[in-house]
Amino acid sequence: MDTRHLLTVILLVILSQVTLCQKQVNKIPADKNPYEEYRIMAFKVTPVDLELNLPLVNTTVYGVLIDWPIQTNVATIVAFSTGDASVYLKSGQMFIGGFAYPAIQNLAKEMIVSAQKLLSETIRTENFALPDSGIIQFSFLTNNGIFVHQETEESIDENQTQWTPLFLKGNQIITEYRSITQNK
Repeated sequence: MDTRHLLTVILLVILSQVTLCQKQVNKIPADKNPYEEYRIMAFKVTPVDLELNLPLVNTTVYGVLIDWPIQTNVATIVAFSTGDASVYLKSGQMFIGGFAYPAIQNLAKEMIVSAQKLLSETIRTENFALPDSGIIQFSFLTNNGIFVHQETEESIDENQTQWTPLFLKGNQIITEYRSITQNK
């Protein structure tokens, strides 16, 4: 699949969704915006919280966060090996409860499998800051800590990196949530 300019198309879709919901988003006072709290909570989810029994011998990915700065906004895609997935927008919009939708469950599980294959390309971190503009950040929650990797939007857009398929799975989750909300 040719992914050239795919990020531009995805960006326009997300921004159109945000624009359509802007009236609702503008009603969220800055001190009531749940984005930061939800993002931090996602980093704190443990295997025990998910009722997973992971051996400590091997490092196993059980969660993925993708942080994607989009102009003045940030989209954070969260997926767990249980099949749950969420999307948090820094503007305050939240899409949660993905475990109730088989398509989202499957994508979340596929993301974990893909992440496990990319684990050797990451570095351990305790810094959970958002990436700079133009950078997409992949954070892996494992039974042995949190690991991170950053890629430029350009390298993902031009399919010059092995991280593109993982990013595209995250964007499929956004697409599924958009479909769900449009059908309500």
